[in-house]
Amino acid sequence: MGPCGAVDGRVKRGVFLAAAIVATILAVAGFWRTYFGPLVAGAIRQPTVIHIHAVVMVTWLILFIAQVWFAASGRVRLHVRLGWWVMGYGIVLVVVALLASFEGFASRLATGDVFRAQRALFGPSVMSSSSCHSSLPGGSIAGGPRFTNG
Repeated sequence: MGPCGAVDGRVKRGVFLAAAIVATILAVAGFWRTYFGPLVAGAIRQPTVIHIHAVVMVTWLILFIAQVWFAASGRVRLHVRLGWWVMGYGIVLVVVALLASFEGFASRLATGDVFRAQRALFGPSVMSSSSCHSSLPGGSIAGGPRFTNG
């Protein structure tokens, strides 16, 4: 702790990096049974758009950790320079996420299960995931200039 009980900046930055790593581990663990486990075992059968979605999302997580690392280690210029590319990548992420959602809808609809098809397209996990990922670039734009000055 610093003067007057303030938290040391290094500790605060370490918390952000730890949170980014934990979020990535949770994402991989959450999809282990349905995607990563079968992929490692060589037993996965998914449409190509799902594999593209996985690559785009894993790349997003790597970029997320890199961005937090750059900011936490004081490489703010690199963080900002890469940030503009990451925000552009966010557009790709949203498009691919929508395509994966449409694939889930179509595959479930093909089985005749309209309820599951609707949940695949409009379910709580799809809506919360889409809103979270699409808000990240916007938050970066809104908060970027203040961060670079502080």
